[in-house]
Amino acid sequence: AESHQISGENTAVPSSTISIRETFKGKTVLVTGTSGFLGKVWLAMVLDALPEVGKLIVLLRKKGLRPVSHRFEKMVGESPVFKPLHEKHGRDLARFIAERVEVVDGDIGRPNFGMTDEIAARVAEETDLIVNCAGLVDFDPDVRDAIETNIDGALHAVEFTARCQNASVLHISTCYVAGERSGRIPESVDVGYSPKGGRIDPAVELAAMQTKILECEQKHSGEAYEAQLADAIAARIAERGLDPNSATVQRNVRKQEHDRIVKKAMEKLGVERAAILGWPNTYTWSKSLAEQLLKRRAHELGVRYAILRPAIVESAVSFPFPGWNEGFNTSGPLVYLLGTWFRDLPQKPGNAFDVCPVDLVCKAMTVAGAELLLDRHSEVYQAGSSDKNRFTVSRATEITCLAHREYLRKNGKTFTERAILSRADGVPVKPDHVMSMANIRKTAANLSKLFGRVADVAPKALAKRAGEARDALESADKELKSVQRMTDLFLPFIHDNSWIFESDNLYKNTIAEPELAFDIRPIHWLSYWKDIQVPGLRRWCFPQFEGGTVETYTPAVPFKMLPAGAPIAIPALPSLAPEARPALRAVG
Repeated sequence: AESHQISGENTAVPSSTISIRETFKGKTVLVTGTSGFLGKVWLAMVLDALPEVGKLIVLLRKKGLRPVSHRFEKMVGESPVFKPLHEKHGRDLARFIAERVEVVDGDIGRPNFGMTDEIAARVAEETDLIVNCAGLVDFDPDVRDAIETNIDGALHAVEFTARCQNASVLHISTCYVAGERSGRIPESVDVGYSPKGGRIDPAVELAAMQTKILECEQKHSGEAYEAQLADAIAARIAERGLDPNSATVQRNVRKQEHDRIVKKAMEKLGVERAAILGWPNTYTWSKSLAEQLLKRRAHELGVRYAILRPAIVESAVSFPFPGWNEGFNTSGPLVYLLGTWFRDLPQKPGNAFDVCPVDLVCKAMTVAGAELLLDRHSEVYQAGSSDKNRFTVSRATEITCLAHREYLRKNGKTFTERAILSRADGVPVKPDHVMSMANIRKTAANLSKLFGRVADVAPKALAKRAGEARDALESADKELKSVQRMTDLFLPFIHDNSWIFESDNLYKNTIAEPELAFDIRPIHWLSYWKDIQVPGLRRWCFPQFEGGTVETYTPAVPFKMLPAGAPIAIPALPSLAPEARPALRAVG
């Protein structure tokens, strides 16, 4: 670790020209999080655009009994992200990947990324750059999971980097570590502050949360809790129509109910603490603590580091193809809602809607990684649009509804969709307006009570209809509750705060290969949002919201991982007519 020179805070890097291809040529990169939306696209992009890379060590966590190589094989063989590679290499893809990729079983939540001592020692000796793309992106997860993945994972990345010969680490964070404040957000990490300006020690904050977690776990044990749990178990068994005398049923339902109750308590812990300090959710709280602790630990160990903060990561503009998306925590839910009867979206019309296509974020990762390899990096890179190419919430709403109208006029399945919804506009409103979800739910609840009283006292025929109306309102309230929760989760990003994320560091150096440079400025928001983003969400994400089946990808040639240590050779060609074989052998 003593050989590392810290330059994580150097934001005065002189401008020069950098060749991405030359910089990555022959280098070994350890990358985590490749099963996620962003990490998967970056892995495919590097393999497609930087075949000169020496080696990519892909860290994957084992699931089930099969080896991690099977998980990687399934990902490459089925995900549309790898379509360009399949089309470019065909049956040669197995050899191409075997020459450049090693898949390693690991876990970012454990020291040494959970690798065996032997593998960890070898990987540490080989690695030039660690790209920590792993992260739990749920807004309000179980706080234990957020700590393990987002905080412990970041610290393990720094500590493993210190073990390497002369490596550096690129940590992927989020612009929204800024929390609930407005104004220009600089490209820097301020250790010891919360968004509300109060002083905090990130290590003390983490220790305090871990104490609260232990207290919460202890609270969910003992006689009083067991009595409460027994009532919940009985109710759930009755609701499902299961056999209450079955020991197996009792055991399974008990575990499910206990896990559900504790998980909700852990979710509440994170939400409440984040709100007190000024972060909009547990996700941003954990990512900010991760940054602060990463910076402190990197300085202690002498590790070179950089942090890349994307804003809202959205559909690809070109790679792997226009419109690719598989995210739930992007604008997808809001875009989907605006295609239904819900058109009154709470927002501040002038607020920036800081979105960035996923392939541009991947280019930003590659630029930051190259500058780290050259030791000419900045501490923080923010990849967004609010600073250089402003897109607003009101404009996004307008274009979204335009895209929905055009689609429904041509493809609406019902008269209502073709004649009414195809002419409806989105309306920017305040969160407490008369048609807000909270007010609609309150009105529906009052009507439900009214119909319930009518059902109790009215003549039989009227009572039946009143009861049906009450049941319909109660059923509708479940959907309205989901809509309200969704809009509430997004309020910090579209109404409560007005951020401008400075993004100068990604433009400091000239990239010799323009196609690999990050540049948000040429994007024309009308054409991108209407013709790429919304159709991409409709194709890849809306089926998930509707409980349908997402389109699958099947390559012309099935992908199979070559066994470790096997000689690398092009797979055998299919049977051909005898007259064709000599020519093919001659070409070979």
